[in-house]
Amino acid sequence: MNAACKGNGAKPNSVIDVADNSLVWGWAGRTGWCATSKPGSSGSYVEWILNVGECAGKPMVFACELGYVGVDTSRGEVVQIIGSDGISLAALPPGRPAQRAQLFRFTAPADGVLRIRFRGPRGDSEPAQLAVYNPQLELADTYDNRGTTPAYFNGDTYA
Repeated sequence: MNAACKGNGAKPNSVIDVADNSLVWGWAGRTGWCATSKPGSSGSYVEWILNVGECAGKPMVFACELGYVGVDTSRGEVVQIIGSDGISLAALPPGRPAQRAQLFRFTAPADGVLRIRFRGPRGDSEPAQLAVYNPQLELADTYDNRGTTPAYFNGDTYA
């Protein structure tokens, strides 16, 4: 997952029901992106597939801030982290998030393959947007101790 996509050409693995089929990068002058749901759709859907194999079986953290504009009904879980076996490792329930800052703790699967899915509000009103600010995916120890190991995804780089 690489928010520097706009600079290096990388893209999410899946973008569905996003207006103009594109994300707005650096939304509101912050690291991250914004997806506007297509009018009349069940809501935007954006997915990255990541391989964090060197972290297999280790505790991890995904932290971000969310901006959510639109109806209270989303396409599904607003944020969901899934292993390659399809098992949900962490999720934010459907609908408008109660708070802006989000923190997900989970254990990386044995093969190190993660899917991080983001689902926006239904396209019943305008604007219907999900913005993801300052996303950070890293080892839980690094996050908790604020050590010197770089994050795997920090909004600018993906190591």
